Amino acid sequence: MTKYFFHLRTDGILELDEVGAEFESDDLAVLDASNAVREMVLDAVVTGDTPLVQQFEITREDGTIVSILPFKAVIRLG
Repeated sequence: MTKYFFHLRTDGILELDEVGAEFESDDLAVLDASNAVREMVLDAVVTGDTPLVQQFEITREDGTIVSILPFKAVIRLG
């Protein structure tokens, strides 16, 4: 298992994920990040935030970037 971090970028500011989570593959980490985006967007609808300008920068423990996942790429509008 490899440890992955979902760093959150909003308006050019990077908030580091200090905890991370373990997954068996890059694909499973990206899938989990996509699910997290959906949950975050649902929460944002209630609070009136605009999460579609955010993105996850998914990295392995060694710092290798696995994927950059813009929230708007996960959510279908219309």
